[in-house]
Amino acid sequence: MPRRARIEYVSLKSSLVNLPISIYGPLVEHSVRPQGLAVHLSLVSSSRTTTANANANNANEKTEAYVGWTGMTSASSLARFKSSTTSGTGSEGLETVEIDPQFASALGFGLGDVVEIGLIHDLKPATSVGTEPLTSDDWEILELHASYVEQNLLAQVRVACVGQEVDVWVLGRTRVRLRVGTWRFHVCVVRLCFA
Repeated sequence: MPRRARIEYVSLKSSLVNLPISIYGPLVEHSVRPQGLAVHLSLVSSSRTTTANANANNANEKTEAYVGWTGMTSASSLARFKSSTTSGTGSEGLETVEIDPQFASALGFGLGDVVEIGLIHDLKPATSVGTEPLTSDDWEILELHASYVEQNLLAQVRVACVGQEVDVWVLGRTRVRLRVGTWRFHVCVVRLCFA
């Protein structure tokens, strides 16, 4: 059953998220490994003021994304949980899911947006996924740091969805944006793993 949470920006420098404590607790209790879990985020309501054009786009296209889990709990969710137990009221009543701000923006999520969180445990594993850099700058960065990206991709990206952007940070400083292409499976989302 999906849970709702508010988007909180944290510089994670990866295509992963920190989950609310109410989701994190049961996962840890059942020894669920982050590498085997996909997180489905689906926009419920946006905190941003949008133009009429953006509203028309949102009416036709639902903002959703598949991401990996860091294995950590959302610190902002934990802080909110602690403050609600001491003050007796929860501020805004929602826990938070933490995501890198640049990655969130690329996926269409803004600070304070409310999302539904779904967990997917049984994704088909893929050892090879085609990607393409989004811009000429991304191509140049990738050419310069190809071996670094190749060696560190799985630490920063655990789930791939056809057409979705994934971000990889080179040496924790420079972001390379990649668009996921196709693969030989007849599914939309796969879990990345070693060959």
